[in-house]
Amino acid sequence: MVARSIIQGDAALQAALRNIPVKTNRGLDTVVAQSMEPMRARTEANALRLRQPGKQPKGGHLDQGIVIKKVAASGTTSRTFWLAFAKRARYIAHLVEFGSRPHEILPKKASLLHFLWKGQEIFATRVRHGGAKRTPFAVPAFESTKGEVVNEVGRRTWALIRGSVLSGIR
Repeated sequence: MVARSIIQGDAALQAALRNIPVKTNRGLDTVVAQSMEPMRARTEANALRLRQPGKQPKGGHLDQGIVIKKVAASGTTSRTFWLAFAKRARYIAHLVEFGSRPHEILPKKASLLHFLWKGQEIFATRVRHGGAKRTPFAVPAFESTKGEVVNEVGRRTWALIRGSVLSGIR
């Protein structure tokens, strides 16, 4: 059923239009975050396929730290949201996505590195890491869902604006 409303005079219309930013500003953050959910879900699914077997690492797996985060807002005119990484994922996502060149790992706080390798306890003054190949998971998710996210933001924003105008003139 279509909602119908009657506007009597320019004053009612002008008042309803003036209230659009006030009423929509409250819901816009929710609109953007909900619209980005398909992108977050696709990124998580891509990362889940890369999950290492075995017990859960301290801080969780890569796919467990993918979040949507509001990083900036400027009044009613501008919002910045990121698909971000939390927990352990914030330290490893770039290494998985872009890989790394061969490099040397040196101890930072002690004179020796200490770690377990294939069930053996290792002490070393340095380790030569052979690098890691890139395994993109976030960029493909972005590329495959960006159009859907933009369309969904537009659709939800329009519904929010329409609702605030209609509620202001009833």
